[in-house]
Parts: sequence; C-alpha cells; structure tokens
Amino acid sequence: MPKQTFINLSIERQEEILQVAFEEFALKGYQNASLSIIIKKLGLAKGSFYRYFSNKKELFAYLIEDATSRRLSKLDNLINQDAIDFFELIKQNFIQKIRFDNEFPVIGAFLYQIMHEKDNSEVSDIIKNLFNNIILQTKYILTLEKFKHQLVDIELEMIAFQIFHMQLWLYDYVAYKYNIDFEANIREQKPIFDISEEQLEQLIDRSIMMLKNGIKAS
Repeated sequence: MPKQTFINLSIERQEEILQVAFEEFALKGYQNASLSIIIKKLGLAKGSFYRYFSNKKELFAYLIEDATSRRLSKLDNLINQDAIDFFELIKQNFIQKIRFDNEFPVIGAFLYQIMHEKDNSEVSDIIKNLFNNIILQTKYILTLEKFKHQLVDIELEMIAFQIFHMQLWLYDYVAYKYNIDFEANIREQKPIFDISEEQLEQLIDRSIMMLKNGIKAS
C-alpha cells in the first residue's frame, strides 16, 4: 500500500504518478522497469519518491490493485442485469475489458504485461495472489442462483480456471492473428487493439462457443 504522503496528494498528482509508473512497467516489465526513470519523468528529487512508496515491489503491487479495480468497475452492473445469462455475462465482461483497454491503453498494456510475470520470483507472490483472487471472484459468480442451472455439475474451480485462462490466451491469440504489437501501439499512442470491435467480437463469440460446448448444461 502507498504511504500516507501519497494519499495526501491531490488526485491529479496521484494520477500523474500512476500513469508514468503504468507506462514504465507496461513497456519494460517488472525486471527492467526503472524507478530512476519514473522519478526523472515526474520531476521528483531522488529521495522524494520513497515518501510515497517504500520500494519498487510496493509500487508494482499498488498499480495492480488500482488497475484491476478500474477495469472491473462495471462488472457488478453486468451481474445485476435481470435478463443476462452466464455466457452473455462472460462475453459482455470481456468486451468491456477490451473497450477499457482501448480507452486507457497504458493501463491495459500494464495488465497484459503482468499476466506474463508469474515466473518472476521477485513478484510471483503478488501475481499468484492476483490470479487466486480472480479465480475466487469467478467461482463466486458461478455460485449465484441465477446462473447455477446453466452449467453442468462439475468442479466450480475448474470452470473458473478455464474461463480465466480462456481470456488470457484470447489476448495472445488476437495479437498473433492480427500481428498486433501492443508495446508499439502504446509508444505510438494508438489503441491497444487496432482492429475493429466487430472483429474482436467475432473472436469472443467463437471462444464463448468453445467454452459453452464444454460446460453448458444439456
């Protein structure tokens, strides 16, 4: 967590610090990201940054918390829609994530980058905790009465794990299929997904169909 001195900053200054940090980690990954560069871009004295965060890992953990909170801010609204079924929920949630990533490409690229940091021993505990929280959240959704009858009676954790990893590989597949360079798009201030939403929705529909054929109740 950030120190109280960071919390006491204006919202505008907090946001400026976070955006510079998001970009550094998004483009370079945790290992190569430099606090010195972040500090220089922010125009801070070298020691001033440590009044906000104790170290690089603490900053990284807070960025994850902040980014995931922003990106999932509309999920509850989706869940609470009366007519939505489980598979439409998964689809719409993914579409919302893509729209978020295109609107806030630096944060989107940061979240994409951290999903490939799980083998970094220095931050593996943070990434593992993130993965576990996502699985737990998905399991909770699966237990809601409105969705129970739509799914086969198998281990919920397995379904949650499959849904989570489906979304991970779909990002990688989109990059592969359309030859998208996420980092180049960030540097050039383009949307992360420089293809149409219609093309993306077609891929999401196919992925949802693959998922549905595996776990939909007969």
